[in-house]
Amino acid sequence: MIIRDQRRRNILYVLDEKKPRRASIQKDGSIIISKKTASPVDIKKYDRFVTEKNNGNILTSLKKFTSYLGASYYSKSSPLWIKALSHILAPGPNIVTGKSILDVGCSTGVFLEKLPDRWIKRGVEVNTEACKIGRKKGLEIQNSTLEEYATADKFDIIRASHVIEHTPNAHKFVKKISTLSKPSALILIYTPNADSFSRKIFGSDWEGFYDDTHFTIFNNKSLKELFRKYGFSLVSSDSYYMGYMISSVFRFMGLRDNRFFYKIYPVLYLLFLPTILLHLLSPSFFQGGGLFMVFKRNKKAEPKE
Repeated sequence: MIIRDQRRRNILYVLDEKKPRRASIQKDGSIIISKKTASPVDIKKYDRFVTEKNNGNILTSLKKFTSYLGASYYSKSSPLWIKALSHILAPGPNIVTGKSILDVGCSTGVFLEKLPDRWIKRGVEVNTEACKIGRKKGLEIQNSTLEEYATADKFDIIRASHVIEHTPNAHKFVKKISTLSKPSALILIYTPNADSFSRKIFGSDWEGFYDDTHFTIFNNKSLKELFRKYGFSLVSSDSYYMGYMISSVFRFMGLRDNRFFYKIYPVLYLLFLPTILLHLLSPSFFQGGGLFMVFKRNKKAEPKE
């Protein structure tokens, strides 16, 4: 439902839930979701994509597959078709060498375990069960939020795939990244896109609003400005397909929680894939549901303590 109260112009929508929440747009284009139902405890229990726990769940399997695709950027041995597909479903920077990487919100280490063995690989994950599973794989994962992450190490690459939107205070999140990154480090951020074509046409039925642990939905401008304040410059930015169009259609039709939706989701995911062609025709207007941005730590920038 669109709110047109001139006294509260920044309110875009009241989200249609049992406990209504407001989605309010900020001057920089980001969208704040207020009246949260999620607590810090809820966030630490977040296990939607713990692959080993939710085996058979199509959304979890898809997340696992895109993590595998994302890791292909860092391996010289990945087949060409895998790298081509990753450009569509899990974009990443053209990096084939590196020394150390921190994966924030690494879940059970699906991404980390696919990286070359020569790398120093670390993870941080709030969900205790996911952390235990990852450690059994031989991965070094700390069970905490990024803000609580304790280490003397600094990293060449820090990756946060769909994490920053779950943080109550994005400034603290980026500030912590600045203390953990080496000079010239690359920061890889994946997050829902406030300027996506699907958000524009589905409004309050856009799927990105309906995760109880989403606090902020960024666009290109707002995320770039946030990282600039902490000594990072933008290297590249793009949007990509992540299936929000499908889920939004079903929510609009009132069928989002229907079991039939999950059964046919793989077929729908492929059927809606050609919408990527619209993005190729007009990248600025037909933006994908996911935003991918690469930042570089400025050499002279001092870490923000």
